[in-house]
Amino acid sequence: MNKIAKTKLPRVMIASSNPLFGMSLQSLLVNHYHLHQSIIIIISNTAEAILKMSQWNFSLIILDNADKQIDKVEFLN
Repeated sequence: MNKIAKTKLPRVMIASSNPLFGMSLQSLLVNHYHLHQSIIIIISNTAEAILKMSQWNFSLIILDNADKQIDKVEFLN
């Protein structure tokens, strides 16, 4: 069994309906912060984000504050 199988991979959620924002952040996390072996998902709406937060324990959640498609009040509650 290798080291990765023994350790929990970091999980990152990017909440944004803007594909360029999500893909740019994902690229930054992988290439600059070396999160090659992490789970990064991009969520584009509030309902999906809330569902994923109830199912997964994320290491980091990034919310696009300028995104009008994501209800920040509902998201943060």
